[in-house]
Amino acid sequence: MSLDVTPQHLASGTQSGTQICLMARLNLLTDIEILNAPRRPAHYMLGDGGNLYLRVLAGEYADKRDGKDWWFRYQSNGTRVKLALGAYTDVRTKDARQRAAELRNLVDAGVDPVRKRAADEAARNVAAQQPQSVNELFEDWKTNRLTMRKDHGKEVERMFAKDVLPIIGAIPIEKLRRRDLTTILDAVRLRGAKRVAGQLLGELRLFITYAVNRELIEGDITAGLKATDWDGQTKVRKRALTEDEVSELHKKLQNSGMKASTVAAIWIMASTMCRAGAISKARWDDIDFEKGTWKAAEKSREDDEYEIYLSDFSMRYFRALKADQDALIRRKQVLDKDIDLTKYQWVFPAKNPLPAGTPQHINEKAFSKQIYSQQVDEQMKGRVPAVGRLKLRGGKWSAHDLRRTGSTLMAKIGIDDKFRELCLNHGPKNRLDRIYNQHKYRKQMTRAWRLLGERLESLQNVSEQHLPVTGTKAFPSSGNR
Repeated sequence: MSLDVTPQHLASGTQSGTQICLMARLNLLTDIEILNAPRRPAHYMLGDGGNLYLRVLAGEYADKRDGKDWWFRYQSNGTRVKLALGAYTDVRTKDARQRAAELRNLVDAGVDPVRKRAADEAARNVAAQQPQSVNELFEDWKTNRLTMRKDHGKEVERMFAKDVLPIIGAIPIEKLRRRDLTTILDAVRLRGAKRVAGQLLGELRLFITYAVNRELIEGDITAGLKATDWDGQTKVRKRALTEDEVSELHKKLQNSGMKASTVAAIWIMASTMCRAGAISKARWDDIDFEKGTWKAAEKSREDDEYEIYLSDFSMRYFRALKADQDALIRRKQVLDKDIDLTKYQWVFPAKNPLPAGTPQHINEKAFSKQIYSQQVDEQMKGRVPAVGRLKLRGGKWSAHDLRRTGSTLMAKIGIDDKFRELCLNHGPKNRLDRIYNQHKYRKQMTRAWRLLGERLESLQNVSEQHLPVTGTKAFPSSGNR
């Protein structure tokens, strides 16, 4: 690659860009010469020196300044290359010479100006497609990361829509600072939501890491921020119902006025140790009544082949739910009502699905909210007057505590920790064991769930209340189901 050497350059013996620049001082065009440059039948070039040329276009122009533009010429791999610098009316002579000097330096350094211009333009196009503001970055993060979560990122989207985006959404990404994040966390803490502050900081870390990995922001601006600074450190919950409380719960559920289907869900959660989200998403096709199994693959966190072996205790509740749902369908058919059978693919179908007309299971938090609402000391707005009905002697409990209760009962029965963890769908703690031991331990897990079901049934019997186990008697008819 070299500069485009003119005959005048050869005569003077100049070769480098610096030498040509000296020669150019002897060949500068004046603005008067440029304005008075005659028009010819064809376009022609006027040399300004230093590989800078003014092209004079053929034709008639009312203004002498029109029809003239600047060009830079150089050699690349033996081929003469021309690079347009702009019209004379737009680029002053002084600016054209400055630009030519910059291009000469590139050529001297072995850089092809045309290829560099193309690369710069491509980089600008890529940059233009990148998120520019925090709002745009969040949408990008949501599409590429949040949608991969179990809830498709709905919870994080709610948190950001409430506490983050209204404050920093319009800020350009490169101008985002640590103080912007601390302002958000301070506001959350001041309203008393300390636990939310801790959760939000965790999500902000992932959000900023996403930006750093894509070079949209320099450095992790969450570094040094701790949940404890906002009293947001999540405490490990250890609540598990005692055996006496399990008996107490059975008695209270019988008199709670709670829907029988919800009562069934509670005991299924306790006897299978599944999460509340798993039971809310359960499909009838996932349950094999003959084999006594429940494929909970999409509802688990670890193993795509996760399968729960249902005890007789769990199966009675599932059979009662199925019998009730089938009876409801028959009643609607007798009354000649329109029935969307796809709605009943779910064990717990949503009453008012969103969007309307699309069959859905109940909300994943429905059971958790129902359980909570029946333990509060004051009636909640829009909820049935069931103040403290399910509050136990050990205090309030949650749907997830049932999972911990089942695990604790298994341990008390004598189930080996390894099989108990597998029943919880927790992978082996030993990394090599996870890789090299692919045995499923179905026999041991089936026994563990069976013994748990038997223990729960015996605890129910302690309360001297008899549980209806079959037919619609366990689930009275309800016109709003």
